[in-house]
Amino acid sequence: MTQPKLTSRQAHWQELLAEFYFVLKYRTGSSNHVADALSRRADLASLGSVAVLSSSAVATSIKNRARELLPKDSAAQGLVYLVKQGKARQFWLEDDFLMTKGNRVYVPKGGDLRKLLISECHDTLWAGHQGEEHTYALV
Repeated sequence: MTQPKLTSRQAHWQELLAEFYFVLKYRTGSSNHVADALSRRADLASLGSVAVLSSSAVATSIKNRARELLPKDSAAQGLVYLVKQGKARQFWLEDDFLMTKGNRVYVPKGGDLRKLLISECHDTLWAGHQGEEHTYALV
């Protein structure tokens, strides 16, 4: 690396990768079909996130807490009413959850559930601590 100062994370990776001999070569997206295809398939990316979250140690706790808070969230109850009346096209009910486009779960307000979800999608090892945009996509 030619960077004068490394962050602790960069230093860690530099130390780890120093044990191996490899050459990094730039490959355009058009010549790297597999990586290019995977990076463009948003539907597959969201499935991976759902699979990881559902296997997470706190997934059951999050699901139970969401079910518990949904009846207490007035905005959610308004949406549930509209769904039952057939007037909400972008929302539907599935397994006691209020779902929205992109197969996303409505996270009720109240308690610390939203904070817990952000923490789970930002701070855990599988999330990779990727920053705001990546965390938003996972949540």
